[in-house]
Amino acid sequence: MNLRMELDRTNAQFNRWVNAQKDWINSNDSHYNNKLEECNVTLYALKENNAQLHSSKSINEVIKLQQQQDIEQCLSQNNMLLKQKDILEQHLRRCEEDEELENKRLDDARAEHEILRKKMEQSLNDLIYGMRHYTALGLEFQKADSDCMKFIFTQIDEKDPNTKFFFTMFVDGNNLYQLVETKPVLNQSVCIEQVRRLNENNDIGKFVFEMRKLFKKSLLSC
Repeated sequence: MNLRMELDRTNAQFNRWVNAQKDWINSNDSHYNNKLEECNVTLYALKENNAQLHSSKSINEVIKLQQQQDIEQCLSQNNMLLKQKDILEQHLRRCEEDEELENKRLDDARAEHEILRKKMEQSLNDLIYGMRHYTALGLEFQKADSDCMKFIFTQIDEKDPNTKFFFTMFVDGNNLYQLVETKPVLNQSVCIEQVRRLNENNDIGKFVFEMRKLFKKSLLSC
């Protein structure tokens, strides 16, 4: 009886353990099935993704090649632009140097113009003064033939102040004064010497004054 009772208890424990193990196996089997299904879904997704990647590989290669060509083209254009930039900078420096040189020339020209302007003003003032002075001496100017200028004096002969004395001159191609004639006729050697001095000092006022003196002197010798 004791043995049977012990066997019954053992058999009951064993049955409980078997049932527990079945429950555990059933639970693990369900968990395994769920995991397997998840793995199958994941595997399918990976296969689909791999197929898409494989199909897009050729497209990506084309895009990559096109991008590489675009990069090389951009680099080439960049190098060309850099060379153009260097050329333009050199040209700019030359232009700046030319501008500086031209500005210096302009400044020199302005300075020279200012000097000439002052000389012209002085010459004009001298001419106005001379004209007034010559008018008082009875001097007038007339345009003669062949680009000659006639210098006419009055107020020389005290007996007849309106008597006219004149000489005619012109400037030749070498910018030298040339005496054409005098009336009355004056001493030729003296006139040649006066013209020589005029071409040396370019003092036309003094020359005119000396010619008037020669005309006045010619009256005394008559």
